[in-house]
Amino acid sequence: MSSMPKKQIECYIPFPKKLLPKGAENIFVAKADNGNHFLDFGIKEGMMLIFDADKDFVDGHPSCFENSKTQKIKLLRHKETGFKHSGKLIAAISYYEDR
Repeated sequence: MSSMPKKQIECYIPFPKKLLPKGAENIFVAKADNGNHFLDFGIKEGMMLIFDADKDFVDGHPSCFENSKTQKIKLLRHKETGFKHSGKLIAAISYYEDR
């Protein structure tokens, strides 16, 4: 299970393994917010971002980092002081609601 603080977890959802890369077991999802800073990766505000907590950080690749003081998460491409790696981005999903 992810080392994500329990207060950050809103719910648990079933997800078909066939939609994930082979071997992805320890995954979590977060919603992209606070701007469109990752458009060069095809990531826009509101997308669901899927992270693998077992994958190692690769410099330059988007990953989820947790602020050591506030426990808030942030999508980063490079390590920053005061943040610890929580999971490597493995997929991003856009979805549309029928209204």
